[in-house]
This record gives sequence, C-alpha cells and structure tokens, in this order.
Amino acid sequence: MGASVSSGVDSFGTFGEAGQDLPGLAFTVTFTTDDASPGAYVYQDEFRTQILSGPAIDQGDAATYAVVSINGQDLTIGGQIGGIQMRYQQLPNVLLQQAEGPLGHIFLQVWSNANPLTGTPSFSDAFDVSLGELDNVTAYFNVYALNPETNQLEYAHIRLTPTRVTNEVLSDPAAAPEPSAWLLMIGGFALAGAALRRRREMRTA
Repeated sequence: MGASVSSGVDSFGTFGEAGQDLPGLAFTVTFTTDDASPGAYVYQDEFRTQILSGPAIDQGDAATYAVVSINGQDLTIGGQIGGIQMRYQQLPNVLLQQAEGPLGHIFLQVWSNANPLTGTPSFSDAFDVSLGELDNVTAYFNVYALNPETNQLEYAHIRLTPTRVTNEVLSDPAAAPEPSAWLLMIGGFALAGAALRRRREMRTA
C-alpha cells in the first residue's frame, strides 16, 4: 500500500486549490509531544501511559500538536482541545495519537501485526516501523472552516494510508528544533510519530 491520501477533497483550499481531489497525493504528518508543557498531564496505570493536553495558550505550548503536509502546504493542528498520546504496556504493538485544535482534528491508531511499537511505559522508546498490508492502521483528519454565507462551522474529512511510523526523542530541550525543522528531518517518511521532550521524572496518577 502506498503512502498517500486515500480519500477526501480539499474543500477549503487548505493545501492549494479549493475543491481539489486529494487521493493519491503524498503526505507527511509530524506529531510533537511535550510532557513538560504547561498544558500537559501525564497518566499511568498498569495497562497504559498517556499524555493529555489541557488548556494551552497557543500551539507551541500544547502537550501534543501535529503538522500535516500535502502539496507543499502545511496545516498545524494544535492540541489545545484534545491532544493525546498513548502507549499500551500490555498491547505492545498498538500506538494511539491524536490532536485537536481550532483548525482541525487528526487521529492515528496503529495496530502492527509484525512490529513492536511500545510495550513499556516510557515515551522515550524510539522505533522506526514500516507498515505492511496486514497491519491495521486508522489514520484520518478533519479540517474545520467557517462558512461566511451560513455562519456555520463546516469540515472536510480526509483519510490517509501511511506506510511508515517513526518515533524520535528530543532529550535536550535547548537543542530542540522548531516544528518546521522537524518536517525536514523526517521528510519522506509516510507518517512520523511523536517527538517527546523529556523531563527527569514523569508524573503519575
């Protein structure tokens, strides 16, 4: 399966021309997660560990946000409303990541039949996984826009077919590049996982 948009129309011209059919176009998605951000809340039990986004001042302070790139155009989806990154200790082949903000919502869930994606409570586990036809992947995003004629919020639903998921860790906050630089660092990957800026201690509940 190729790394491309599988269905959807660019209703609002987010990635170029309004009304453009997107299926077949290449994409990248970069999630950035920061457990030291003001909006972060870390929860852990025997089954899973997750980082949740609480209220944030802007996208840069969100615990999780995503950048979707199609046609050379980027859409940043901030994690002010419902950003979450989840690792399952007892389901080591499952990864869940999502972010939501005023401009849209993005959701990724990977259930790999062949590759371990986690298995420990640590978000610092790095992995680089190529996905095959037998892997169960759900990846989509919605773009929000206000219709000036009806004053109603509308959305475009776009589904993705990723072929690669990569998780990298930013261990030194002072050396962390800007999100735009992350797109260059992971260019060519079908779908990039989370880059987590670590603190020495993880809060648990």
